[in-house]
Amino acid sequence: MTLIGGNEFDESRPIYIQIIEEVKIAVLKGELNPGDRLPSVRILSRKYGVNPNTVQKAYQELEREKFIVVKRGLGSFITENKKLINGIRDEFLKRIVNTFINSLKAIGLDTKDISKIINRYGKERR
Repeated sequence: MTLIGGNEFDESRPIYIQIIEEVKIAVLKGELNPGDRLPSVRILSRKYGVNPNTVQKAYQELEREKFIVVKRGLGSFITENKKLINGIRDEFLKRIVNTFINSLKAIGLDTKDISKIINRYGKERR
């Protein structure tokens, strides 16, 4: 089973959660824009090779979070609420940074060491 980006589903996590993340990441990367219409449940379920109920569950959760808006008879659309989108971006960044820091602390580095590493490798990437 393949996601939008061509990756395989992680069998250890619910597929509907991964679909939710893919939609959010597509917005954060600019592949989907506020106000864009999402593919129908049927189309997305065929594309991912999953049960339509799985996609429906993802869409329901995105709607509950107000990340998408369902317009009866028209489809599902990405929210135009930029404050909400920026909040999602901040959540993703926080999760990534926390995972990074916790991984480095697990091998015995302190905050000062982590800061040096970021500066060192950050300069190499420029």
